[in-house]
Amino acid sequence: MSDDVLRRAVEHYFPPGARQRALAVVAEYGAQPHERELDRVRFDLVALSRGDLLTLGRLLDEARRDYGEIVRRAEYRRDAITGEIPRARLLAALGLAEDSPGAGVLDLGH
Repeated sequence: MSDDVLRRAVEHYFPPGARQRALAVVAEYGAQPHERELDRVRFDLVALSRGDLLTLGRLLDEARRDYGEIVRRAEYRRDAITGEIPRARLLAALGLAEDSPGAGVLDLGH
């Protein structure tokens, strides 16, 4: 994973005092063998959290049970607040394309 992309994503949403904790939380995803698509899911966790550490922790727990639900929410469902796709919104804010290294690759056949 490009640590730079994840770091930039965290910096976009989280205030300076919460960034190290946010990075530590997302780094927890992937500790178990069944936790797949690390780059993609970690990026999506940040996109869905919108800078809230409590939400990020809840999303991490959910990803450990069913990472596919995190992917669906981040990549296919519109955010109730902004009306945007969370992953696409964060990629655009960072000036990145969907296939940017470090953000994980969106599987359009999913």
